[in-house]
Amino acid sequence: MIEMTRLRLINWHNFQDDCIPFRMVTYLIGVNAVGKTTIMDAVRYCLTTNKDFNAAGNRKSTRTLQGSVHGKQRGENIYLRPGHTVSYVGVEFMDHEKDTTFVISVRVESESPAEELRHVSQDWFITKPGTRLEDLLFVDQNRRPSKKEVFKASSHGMRAPVSQKDAKKYICRILGIGDSESSLGKKFNEVFHMGTSLKDISDIRTFIYAYILPEPKIHVEALQSDMRELERFEEMLQEAQQRVQNLEKIVESGKQALDYQTQVEINEGFILYARWKKNLTQEEEYQKQAETANLALEQMEPELESLRERQQQAQDALSQAIQHRDEDPEVQATKFYREQEKELSRQYREQARRKSEWDESFGQLSVLLSRIESAELKTKINFQPDEFAALPQERQAEVLEYLNAALAELEEESTNALYLCRKEMDAADAAISKDKGELKKLREGKMVYPKESELLREAINAEFQKRGMECDAKIFSEVLYMEDISWQECAEAALGFRRFDIIVSPSHYQAAKQVFTGLGEKVGDVSLVDTPSLMRDSQRWSPPETNMLAYKVESENHAAKQYINYLLNGIVCCEAASELEDFSRSVTRDLLRHQGYRLQRMRKPTLYIGIDARKQRIAYLEAQLKENGKRQMELGLHFKQLRNFENIYRKFVYEKHSSRLSSSLDARQKVSELNEKLNDIREKLRVYETNPLLAALFDRCKACEEVRDAVERQIDALKERVWKQKQIVTEAQKAITQNMMDLDGSKGECDRFQLEHPELTEEIAKRYTEAVQTRAPAEIERYQINYRTQCINQRDRYIINELQPLQQKYNAAYTVDYQTGLEGLPVYQDIYESLVSVELERFLENLRKAQVRCKERFRKEILFRMKDDIKNAKMQFKDMDRVMSELSYGDEKYHFVINEPKNKELAAFYQIIMDKNNVQITEEDSLFTQAAMNTPAYELQVDELMARIMADVNQAAQDRSTGKKAVSDQISKYVDYRTFLDYDIVIENIVTGMKAPLSQVMGDSSGGENQAPFYVAICASLLQIYRQSPNSIRLVLLDEAFNNMTSDRIKPMMKMFAAAKLQLILISTVEKCSAIFPYCDATYSIIKTGTRAILAPFERIYEEEDFE
Repeated sequence: MIEMTRLRLINWHNFQDDCIPFRMVTYLIGVNAVGKTTIMDAVRYCLTTNKDFNAAGNRKSTRTLQGSVHGKQRGENIYLRPGHTVSYVGVEFMDHEKDTTFVISVRVESESPAEELRHVSQDWFITKPGTRLEDLLFVDQNRRPSKKEVFKASSHGMRAPVSQKDAKKYICRILGIGDSESSLGKKFNEVFHMGTSLKDISDIRTFIYAYILPEPKIHVEALQSDMRELERFEEMLQEAQQRVQNLEKIVESGKQALDYQTQVEINEGFILYARWKKNLTQEEEYQKQAETANLALEQMEPELESLRERQQQAQDALSQAIQHRDEDPEVQATKFYREQEKELSRQYREQARRKSEWDESFGQLSVLLSRIESAELKTKINFQPDEFAALPQERQAEVLEYLNAALAELEEESTNALYLCRKEMDAADAAISKDKGELKKLREGKMVYPKESELLREAINAEFQKRGMECDAKIFSEVLYMEDISWQECAEAALGFRRFDIIVSPSHYQAAKQVFTGLGEKVGDVSLVDTPSLMRDSQRWSPPETNMLAYKVESENHAAKQYINYLLNGIVCCEAASELEDFSRSVTRDLLRHQGYRLQRMRKPTLYIGIDARKQRIAYLEAQLKENGKRQMELGLHFKQLRNFENIYRKFVYEKHSSRLSSSLDARQKVSELNEKLNDIREKLRVYETNPLLAALFDRCKACEEVRDAVERQIDALKERVWKQKQIVTEAQKAITQNMMDLDGSKGECDRFQLEHPELTEEIAKRYTEAVQTRAPAEIERYQINYRTQCINQRDRYIINELQPLQQKYNAAYTVDYQTGLEGLPVYQDIYESLVSVELERFLENLRKAQVRCKERFRKEILFRMKDDIKNAKMQFKDMDRVMSELSYGDEKYHFVINEPKNKELAAFYQIIMDKNNVQITEEDSLFTQAAMNTPAYELQVDELMARIMADVNQAAQDRSTGKKAVSDQISKYVDYRTFLDYDIVIENIVTGMKAPLSQVMGDSSGGENQAPFYVAICASLLQIYRQSPNSIRLVLLDEAFNNMTSDRIKPMMKMFAAAKLQLILISTVEKCSAIFPYCDATYSIIKTGTRAILAPFERIYEEEDFE
């Protein structure tokens, strides 16, 4: 016999480096979630290479190989070893027949829990006989898992299979099972890996499927491929039929839309036809208008000639009167004075304009000078407007030159003042913004520290969180408080910027150091406290005395407390300045410091230590904000005054008031002189104009002028009438010309429309004939133009509300981008015709061919193999029943019963499978093949079975086409030979001879009574394998052992396993301990402390008793 003696686990789930001894009956107890089942996972994985841990133990769990390697905890994505990890599982065996030991081990190397399994390195090793666990270098001198090359070299001649398939082959051979590819080897790898927890076993069939009969080894890939193709064709047919329905709706809706489009086209043609008829009738109307206007023009010609003669007579009389008036000497003198008055008036207006401009510029100068004082400029200009007006003109020019020079200096000063004011405003704004941000954080309960400190703290804590470590990085002042608040300013001034250093626990320092060095210059003046060295050296330091400054500052953080002692070491607190020189390092409350033979005053610091520091900072910032706000208002007002002065000065310069003041300085004097001359000339004119003789001459000229003007007005009125008539003639001629062009154009448009829509010509002519009986062509055209909008709206509403939604729904459903509306309608019509005429027929033919292929595949490759598997299953049950008959459980024995299915449908299929015509088909055209497939009755039965499968496939296709999630497992059901058998276990009482099927008593019996036959069957199944070799393992793993059994039923079960000479490893919770423990050779208790599982022997503390 080959006995498993020890198991070594390194970095396996919660086990760090543990070695577990095993005996013939080994019992592992512990509470749930302590890691008991992971031990069985390790044994099964090492001996079978199977990584499906959920098939064993708790079937509802999600245990994985990487979860065991990286130590997955119960929380989501929480791992003990999240980074690169190497794990070892080593199993030691004792071959009693050869009296030697050997070890089977597996090494797993994974970079992270998220790494794909195919990239995880897995290597098995099988040692030569005589090797023990101690002989192998699982770990190096630093207790770290060894490298693969080192481990392999630790035992001479150790075999390292190149693949998992080879590993399985070598393992089966050394365990005494035989070839892993043989039926016995395959059964061992299937049965041994299966879970032996009966917690979820509710009926016999579930038990048979899980532990006795292997899954069918029929290669259904080809059939599944054919079935998937069949499903695909079904789906394609369903989709095509659905597309036909959708397209049919689009085509029908398109027909209605085309009817509305036809109405629009008829309306358009009606308008063109009426316009052509209208142009035919308008030419005569325009011709009549032109003839009427020409007749009126002929009548106006004589009248216009008569008026022109009268105009000439009136003009001659006026000329004679003017000549007689101009020959008079007094009239000539009057004319001379009037020309002089005109010239002087022109000169007066020019000088008055210059005087007005000078006055305006002088006013602007006065305004500019008045703003100098309000702008608070240093330069002062002494200028009084009243005194300036009294100065001589020469002196005024000198004053103006002085003013120009002073204003130039003033401009430079105002520009500098404006810049400085703006700079102060920006600084005030920045200070207010900074203070507001800090005040907001302080009111939220967050102390504001230098940004470098906060950056370093957050970066270190982020790295800690990534590594699964406690985020304990703190800013030094965060963990401090004052024992004596009166010394706070002094203590913080002495600490200085060291208050913002980062402090971490000593065990986390190295990780924090990597972050600190990685940030480079971003950390600024902030330091990372070397807490390991600090804690080491602080053991030599004495605590501070009560008069020391370090005593005034306290912390609950031990490392921070030692850092305070280091920074403030030897600084003595003095009550008066006179005491300072008595000590080498001393301070007073008012920030005087004596150190290094120097007396200095420390700067008053911003307080950061303790809760009161935040409150004081809030009060300070509120006062600072109030003061800065007041200063900001003053600066804003000053800036506004400077800006106003600058605008006024720029306007003064831009409008050239300075040059006006100099150039127009003489305008006032010239205006006065010209005003005197004008008054003298006007007085002379008044004398001449009041002469009666001269007035008579002027009156005669005026009367002649009025007669002439009256005649000219009559001529103008008549000319206007002539012009209007000529315009009528011109417009009529233009209208005739345009109408001829319109006639050609409307005729051409009408002809083109008839060529494009010949089917509408007759309908349009008919409607026009009816309309022209009551309306003129122009009125018909206007009515149809108004009606056109109604037709277009009706068409567009139908397209938008009916046609386009169907087209858009089709495009979205089939992921196409066809044009919508009437423009895209031909595409949908073509697709509809193609689908109905061609593609539907093609899909139906492909579906028929796929059904034929499926039937041929099922008939040739599946049906006979299921018959062979059923025969083998019956033989296996017969052999197992023979083994079970040798096992007794108390007064009971158990027998397997296997029958044809009671279900009518399955029974019918069973007959098809087991029929004599179901023979192995190897060649399609052989005589045996033709004979086997030429039995019509049997072929009908095969068709019925295939039809049943086809129905499920069709339903799945229909479900997928309607968007349902199809879950069709019928294909696996109907090719699984186990489906076509009924199973039961007969319970035989050895004493009374009574027999009863388990299926009939399961509902009436307790859980323990129901489980007993299953454990016997598991024992028989493994014995079937182990008895095939005279020297092999006899290992049985029972997870959640006897969970429903009472103590009285556990006892005979343990005796049965002992009689069968099986090595038993049991796992259960503590509730079953008292019943199982007495029959075990070794018992271990597993507990969990923190994140590590600890295993210890469970020893008896009472005398040995006879449990037989």
